[in-house]
Amino acid sequence: MLKPGGILIAPTFTAAGSLSGRMRIRFMELSGFKVFYKWTPQGYLDFLEENGFEIVRRKTFDGGLKLTYAEARVKP
Repeated sequence: MLKPGGILIAPTFTAAGSLSGRMRIRFMELSGFKVFYKWTPQGYLDFLEENGFEIVRRKTFDGGLKLTYAEARVKP
């Protein structure tokens, strides 16, 4: 639950946009890591917006496994 005017801070893995990312996710699943959604960076941001949030800040970090960080507010 957010306070009125509060900011949602929502980082998540967004590696599904590339073959190497999908392979890394698959290895994580095989090792027991539960993956419920397989996001691309834009797909994740679209999901937040479709569910009533306005993206305030975003950044995608490339590395061993791509991560997208989002700060969002509830749309007025």
